[in-house]
Amino acid sequence: MNKIIFISAGMLKNKKKHQFTSLYLNYGFLGLASIIAENHNVSFYHGDMYSPSALFTLLQKNKFINNDYPIFLSIPSFYAVPWAEEFSQFIKEKYSKKIIICGGRWVIKDKTFLKYNLKNIDFFVNGQAENLIINLLNKKHLTSQNKYITSNNFNQVISKLNYKILDNFLQYTPAIELSRGCGMGCIFCEDKDVKLTKTKEPKILLAEIIELKTLYKDNNLKIYFQSSIFNPTIKWTEEFYCLYSQNDLKIQWRCETRVDTLSERKIELLAKSGLKVIDLGLETASIQQLRLMKKTNSPENYLALASKLLQTCYINNIWTKVNILLYPGETKDTINETLRWLRKHQKYIKGISAYSLIIFGTDEYSINFLKEIEQLGAKSINNRIDSSGITKLNLSNDISYEKSIDISMKISKEFMSMKDYFDLKSFGYFPRSFKYYDFINSIHTLNEHILPFHTKKECIKINE
Repeated sequence: MNKIIFISAGMLKNKKKHQFTSLYLNYGFLGLASIIAENHNVSFYHGDMYSPSALFTLLQKNKFINNDYPIFLSIPSFYAVPWAEEFSQFIKEKYSKKIIICGGRWVIKDKTFLKYNLKNIDFFVNGQAENLIINLLNKKHLTSQNKYITSNNFNQVISKLNYKILDNFLQYTPAIELSRGCGMGCIFCEDKDVKLTKTKEPKILLAEIIELKTLYKDNNLKIYFQSSIFNPTIKWTEEFYCLYSQNDLKIQWRCETRVDTLSERKIELLAKSGLKVIDLGLETASIQQLRLMKKTNSPENYLALASKLLQTCYINNIWTKVNILLYPGETKDTINETLRWLRKHQKYIKGISAYSLIIFGTDEYSINFLKEIEQLGAKSINNRIDSSGITKLNLSNDISYEKSIDISMKISKEFMSMKDYFDLKSFGYFPRSFKYYDFINSIHTLNEHILPFHTKKECIKINE
């Protein structure tokens, strides 16, 4: 069958033991597949739902491999590299002439890493490839002299995603991409120097929402509005509110932003326009750590704005999931400073994702970043950039890698109940058919210490 296959690589082993039920939509790659689907027969698969061998068997059984089209493979993170290598090996062992084209914005940067970790890939595409994807179907654009293809395209937000080509699409919370980039300068962020694009026009967004409602047959559909930093103008906010009200929409949506971006007036209007969950990049409430991260030039003002935003969201019945990042230079004092601030605002927080900084990649940027944070007291646990592309860190003399993981888990447990966790995860990550009783049944055999939520409230002290 002349079908073009797009595959988003999964993980052979979940990076967190409690995440076995999560589904992560690779919306950017689905966007590329949607472009091809305008004129070709396309199927899109997520590796998170299959082992490499199971997906290979499925494709082979349906005769989706034995044609002249390439297979497009996306690697959304370094954790997905082993899955991609195993799957591509299955392909090459049976169909040696089958071309595999691989992309992945975060992974496809270092040619040396690719050479040793993805041996069965024919072509690599670095960057966001909306301007290239159609040409990649034509073999004349694929030559041995051009194994590494770079796309400089960034600003093109795809107008709409074709969910009909997505395998088992009804299980995924749909996403609509609104903007790209950020440019706020946080030292740990890949988008720190990438300028924020203009937010998708409300009329275009409305048309996509209505189409998704029809496709999913759900007037109360949940949608993830994708932006590295959601920061609409007040004019955009007012226009979207009018369209939402005029069309009697009932959908709810989730977005990601900083704590110092959305004004009180915007929050009030967005709440009336279906906003239910915000992922907030607070990162820390330590004055020292905010400065080291280059999160802000005015930490005191930043935290005042964060406090106001959390309270405004709470008043307007918006759930806030706060992200906390343990960063080089961290000590028991900086962590306790953050904990005091979080406890002061606990009433307004639905949940917390706390995690420790990891360096992803093996390229020159990663090497230089490690050298930079070594000046803050951080060290790689292996005294070097790890060849896997995942470099774990001792954050300081006080906070080892193991201790940072323990502290991160304890912070999440203190501020998030089991029901809070389910509510947040069911809005974008759990399968849409996954209910609370399914969740309870899925975790009852797991040790409580690996779960990032509490069943009994406990406060922690960082005093060692």
